[in-house]
Amino acid sequence: MVKDSKKMYNYILEYLLNGFYGLGFDGAMQYIADNYLLAEGCESQNKEDYLKNKLANLKKYKIGNIVPDIHLENAVKTSVKSLYELTTNYKLVVFWASDCEHCEALLPALKTLYESKGVAEKLAVLAVSIDEKEEEWRAAISKNNYDVWLNSCDFKGWDGTAANDYHVYGTPMIFVLNKDHKIIARPSNEAELQAVFAQEGLIGE
Repeated sequence: MVKDSKKMYNYILEYLLNGFYGLGFDGAMQYIADNYLLAEGCESQNKEDYLKNKLANLKKYKIGNIVPDIHLENAVKTSVKSLYELTTNYKLVVFWASDCEHCEALLPALKTLYESKGVAEKLAVLAVSIDEKEEEWRAAISKNNYDVWLNSCDFKGWDGTAANDYHVYGTPMIFVLNKDHKIIARPSNEAELQAVFAQEGLIGE
């Protein structure tokens, strides 16, 4: 009975989080993250890790919080070694994967915005992949011309250093930062990306 109760508790918690996430109710998601704990003993370890990361991510990475540094792994054509070395007024960190369908839809939209006139002078993009195979990662970068921005991958998948530090629970996951590395937005779709870029004066309204 206890095991079933924990399982139901976690199921309801995930259902609410996913529902509010889909509706864009960040406040409701944050309330759940701040006031409810995940019950121990989920049947699936993967499911447990997913929920724990989701709750930890929501608690730690609120708007206005400062993100930790990310050290670039296997980056090419750049002398930059970490996120904190970037000197632009804005930074955008995106976690993605070469086999992620949602990434295939959102990253090209991000690339179009990034290549808009004057944007690259104000904003730097760091794309952190959770791929495990180097050839697949590099092939995706080449195929989609993602070498217009900084790319990093340690080939450890969900267990990578940056993925763990940021409690990544899904891709794509985007953080828009100011020059002091404070989170100013966490857009999850093309419309939200465009709105943030326009609001911050990176592109025209």
